[in-house]
Amino acid sequence: MAVLTAREKLAEQLPPILWRSDFNDLAKTFGLPFGKRSMEARDAAGTGPKVFKFNQRLGYHIDDYLDWLASIGFFAIMEGRRG
Repeated sequence: MAVLTAREKLAEQLPPILWRSDFNDLAKTFGLPFGKRSMEARDAAGTGPKVFKFNQRLGYHIDDYLDWLASIGFFAIMEGRRG
């Protein structure tokens, strides 16, 4: 059985759409590095993942979010902790 990377593990565990309003709970449950306010700040600064709006809610597609985490080095740090 192959060992999953940190990214693959998160991809299996997280829902396909991550609503920004849920980020404090997602951060606690899945060990994500940023909560709701941090994501709001990154969105405002244009430094966060691609965001979309649906019925007054802001969210991130899982692939966009995981790509963004990779771009800021999150998985490199996580993989380093395992070894």
